Amino acid sequence: MTHLAAVLIPAKAREGSYQFQVQSTSEGGVSSNMQGGEFSAKGGHREDLSKTIVGSTPSSWAAELQVFDASGNLICRFALPEKNK
Repeated sequence: MTHLAAVLIPAKAREGSYQFQVQSTSEGGVSSNMQGGEFSAKGGHREDLSKTIVGSTPSSWAAELQVFDASGNLICRFALPEKNK
């Protein structure tokens, strides 16, 4: 199993929302999981936004975290494996 976590460590205090999407492919088909919500994080402190587990032996998986400020502006995006920008 693969354990994935959406983690935010802001330089300054932040409030906003996030979306964490994980997709995996295996012999049984494709699985997609979308998690999201609001957060309030202290500056310089680790904030675990979400955690998920990808099944026992996927042939591939991808994850993407998008973080938005309180006004809904995208302030951070991270994807694995990295997508072309």
